[in-house]
Amino acid sequence: AFPHLPENTKTFDEIGEVKIDQVVIGSCTNGQYKDIAEAAKLYRQAYERGGNKSGLLNINYAKFLLMLGKPHEAVNFSRQGVSLQPRNADAWNTLAVAYAYSGNIRLAADSFETASNLAPENAEYRKNLQMMTQELARRRQRRMQRMMQRK
Repeated sequence: AFPHLPENTKTFDEIGEVKIDQVVIGSCTNGQYKDIAEAAKLYRQAYERGGNKSGLLNINYAKFLLMLGKPHEAVNFSRQGVSLQPRNADAWNTLAVAYAYSGNIRLAADSFETASNLAPENAEYRKNLQMMTQELARRRQRRMQRMMQRK
């Protein structure tokens, strides 16, 4: 849809080539799972048509995969995005979230730290890093307790 009404829709044939700055999925009542799945499918098609050289495409596709509950796939696409855009803090944050949901807390913490170093003003990245650091400390403590119980 074009601004400012959802009814103001046009097909790609009607508009030709247009630079898209922002996309909203769903409506004023929020998107549904099927909307997210359809958008992810479109991202995948763009990726397969040669968009795999765009770090931003990889990162955004990884975010859709996370929303769809596919963290392991999201890790793969995030890694590609980070390799193409190593100074992109959002790419590192997305990779960290994918690692966290995949259960790899150590790599999540490392990636959150990189995101925080690249964008020290971003409170979300710092908060994420703090949460992962606390989780690592809890896991170390539990591991130590188990070792002590075995002795």
